[in-house]
Amino acid sequence: MIKLFNSNTPLVLILLPLIAAGFWLSSFSGGELTPFENSSFIFHWFWIEDPMVNRILALIIITLTGVQLNAIINNNEFFDKNTYLPAMLYVVFMSSAKELHQLHPIIWTNLFWVFGFRRLMNVYNQVQCKSEIFDASIFFFIGGLFSFPYGFILFLFPWITLAIVRPFDIKEYLMPFFALLLGVLYLTFYHAFFEAFSVDVKHTAFKDFEIKENWVNYALYMALITFLYSAGFKLISRSNKSSIRFRKITSNLIAFLLLTMLTMLSDKVLANNDAFIYYSTIPMTILFTYLLYYAEKKWIIHSLFYVTLGLILLNIYFY
Repeated sequence: MIKLFNSNTPLVLILLPLIAAGFWLSSFSGGELTPFENSSFIFHWFWIEDPMVNRILALIIITLTGVQLNAIINNNEFFDKNTYLPAMLYVVFMSSAKELHQLHPIIWTNLFWVFGFRRLMNVYNQVQCKSEIFDASIFFFIGGLFSFPYGFILFLFPWITLAIVRPFDIKEYLMPFFALLLGVLYLTFYHAFFEAFSVDVKHTAFKDFEIKENWVNYALYMALITFLYSAGFKLISRSNKSSIRFRKITSNLIAFLLLTMLTMLSDKVLANNDAFIYYSTIPMTILFTYLLYYAEKKWIIHSLFYVTLGLILLNIYFY
């Protein structure tokens, strides 16, 4: 599977729904939807009561998000040649938990974060990038609404990108403020005319940090940590030998990862969200692609990847 998606053949993308089906089969075959009582109003706009339609839409969004992320990576030449590993990895990651086998705030959040990330990647090639920063800020604002309040941590990302890749320009730094103002004005007018929205914070008190107690979950977390450490080491070592542009992209990616990790830890500690780790799916997808693409002893990394896939399927179907 790795070799297939690492080819320069876009047609492999049509296999993504089939790969996802292997993870979603038990969810499609039965089971009620899990309601979200404390989710934001914007999530309820897109909620669908019919379980089958709900899950099909969720799967479509995950697949399209993976394809969009893959296009960003290929268009910005992250690798020596085009690869379709990111799309495959994103779909696998987002299908690895039953909590995400239906419409979920994180599914929508990641979709808009990818749109925002796409606009930020255009900053590198522009003389003036005010429109790119404004658009990205709007997308991160909308993504934050779906996962309020924790998702709003990513609203800092446009400013961090500017600090990393651009000389100082006060007009560019003001764009996120204008985007925030526009978003707040829209919400204010919506509330004034419709009086029908609320954005609830799930919990205000600290909760115990809990992980589902079974050996498969612990094994998956250990595999994740191993992959993350190895991928980070590979990326940084390669960055030290690369161009200034690549080093800036690397710094931006690390900043993206740190912000999403802060988001997921906040959601886990304050709300005990079982799907907290999937806030970091986008940057981790890119990091793990680097590992699979550039690993020196590929058979070891690839074997570990397939073992991890087996553990994910075991966790979905038997735990």
